[in-house]
Amino acid sequence: MKDAGGGSGQHTAIDVFAGLRWWYQELGLSLDLNIAPGIQPGIAKSGSVDWVDPLIGMRVRNQFAPGKSLNFRGDIGGFGVNSDFSWQLAAIYQHEFGVRNGVTWSGVLGYRAISVDYSEGNFAYDINQHGPVIGLSAKW
Repeated sequence: MKDAGGGSGQHTAIDVFAGLRWWYQELGLSLDLNIAPGIQPGIAKSGSVDWVDPLIGMRVRNQFAPGKSLNFRGDIGGFGVNSDFSWQLAAIYQHEFGVRNGVTWSGVLGYRAISVDYSEGNFAYDINQHGPVIGLSAKW
């Protein structure tokens, strides 16, 4: 929807989406003990697990000036298909700084939180992670 201010470049868009999120976890552990010269017992263990969760979500994009926007995104997923429940929230500031060969380049800065509750057999992954987001975006 366009801002009533005319050609100011301001607009807000709301997107609703559905999709899949692929999770992949890998762990490797090795331990070497130096008990005595010539005797070095060791332990090595590794493994991985992956799964795919369905998700639904919404994104609100607000371009408040030409090339500058705020994006808010949230989704929920899992629904017991693989993980019991997962969610994500993100707030991102995006600043377009150039177009080259039809590709629009932007810097992004924000904050993201993500959570999942998954268990299968003797493996459990129940986490809440959050922190800053900084990056580069290319749109073509």
